[in-house]
Amino acid sequence: MNINCIDSLGRELKEKLRVTKKNCLTLTNIPYSGVKHEIAEEDRTTTIYSLLPGLEDVQLIERTDKENTKVYMTKSELVANISKESLDDLLVQINIATASMENRGMISSGMITIPEEIINNLRTMNHISLKKLPNELDSLYTEYTTLIATIRELQTKKTDFIKSL
Repeated sequence: MNINCIDSLGRELKEKLRVTKKNCLTLTNIPYSGVKHEIAEEDRTTTIYSLLPGLEDVQLIERTDKENTKVYMTKSELVANISKESLDDLLVQINIATASMENRGMISSGMITIPEEIINNLRTMNHISLKKLPNELDSLYTEYTTLIATIRELQTKKTDFIKSL
């Protein structure tokens, strides 16, 4: 496990994350499956996943160029490398849960199993304290992700309650 300050991603990728956060804040409809921003450039593609169920305050970044693919997860001012397999597994879990939800019209608890690598990195990130003050966009985005997570939790509780009747 390797966790660094987000500055290690470089200015260009940090700017893409900032723009993605800003775009998320302007959305009027947030899909349960999260938000995917894909940025194609001449020599590489960057895909940023935001507002994923169970990981609302995390952004996952996949950068693919001619030679390889790198995957990162960011939370606040921290970044960790994760495997492509963990990202792919998570996205499959989210797609299955979303399809199930669309078929039954309900969200059920335990629909998504988050890969252990992501859970371990998240646990560690949650225990790291930074002295840096967040900027206004990051503070607003954090509040927003907390609200989205709360809404999804309430939807799940409602569904579980209805099923128990």
